[in-house]
Amino acid sequence: MKESYVHASFVTPASSISYISLNSHNHQLLKDTPPNIISALHSLYPLLVSCNRILSFITWTSSKENSHYRNIVIIMLYSMMILHWNNYFVIILPTLLVLCFCCYVWFIKVSYINEKYHLNGKSVPTIEEVLDTLDNFTIRCSFISNFSSNYSNLLTPLTINLILLTPFYVYLMKNCISIDVWLITTGIFFSTYYSSWSIALRRLLWRSKYTRLITSFLTNEKYSMVDKENEISIMNLDIKGTIDENTKIVEFQVLENERRWVGLGWSKHMLFFDRAPYCSIDMQQQLNSLKDYRFPITKKFDKSEWKWLDSQWNPLPSSRWVYYDNRWKHPSHKDSVTKYTRSRRLRRQCLVVLKK
Repeated sequence: MKESYVHASFVTPASSISYISLNSHNHQLLKDTPPNIISALHSLYPLLVSCNRILSFITWTSSKENSHYRNIVIIMLYSMMILHWNNYFVIILPTLLVLCFCCYVWFIKVSYINEKYHLNGKSVPTIEEVLDTLDNFTIRCSFISNFSSNYSNLLTPLTINLILLTPFYVYLMKNCISIDVWLITTGIFFSTYYSSWSIALRRLLWRSKYTRLITSFLTNEKYSMVDKENEISIMNLDIKGTIDENTKIVEFQVLENERRWVGLGWSKHMLFFDRAPYCSIDMQQQLNSLKDYRFPITKKFDKSEWKWLDSQWNPLPSSRWVYYDNRWKHPSHKDSVTKYTRSRRLRRQCLVVLKK
């Protein structure tokens, strides 16, 4: 008599699978990274955390919820100090010095000492955590570097125009605007420059022709009086085929950029002065991921419908990696020890139905 057996199948939980894959990924990363690189990264980690917190405060990009209250409190204290400096000088100055010293001690303890000596139950950071912290640091640095690179050419004409307009400023200070109001206004402008609402406000103001005219007058630069998005016409698109009068096959191209890290190889982790991991051919559109790519708004066809024909972005058949030095200069198709960055073209076709 044959015995019948019931076989039970056990499915590995999803959490266990992710845990196993994460451990294997970390193990592979540790295996591929030289020990001296790992030691240097771990030694640098407390300093990275401290710099990250400073930059998160300056750029208003803290990941913690309700963390912007610190920026707001400091702005309020700055405004009150300017307004009541003459009346409460004896009280404000000692209080300000004590507050600055307490904030400095607290910051050093939380950001550096706790991370360096693993206090308050903090464990030793993994290599993934160190790389993520380094990536956040470079992204935050890119905010400031983009500001300096965008306005470096305008500093000379802007300075000359400001010097020429000095008598006008003196007249305003004496008759219209007090020094206190001017200090508060400029202080709030620079301290909130990277906040989300300040960026949105500047973008709204930039849509005005009068704002561009004033900026053009101050900087001696010519700015387009039309929004760039509305300047794109169907003639600017790379049309690969036509199905009918209003249905076109269009191809888009982007640049894929990578940087070589010693011990890690080629990676999408970029430095703050680098290009983004993906960008348009003219470098105007910077993307951290291809999922962030957006279809353009075409002139006179603002209700057009877009649909991808290719399932993903693919390299051009004739496109190869172009290798550059550390500053994205001296391009070459051959890799060498002096090449630290590289890029190549990706393409993807889509179908557009033009509708007005």
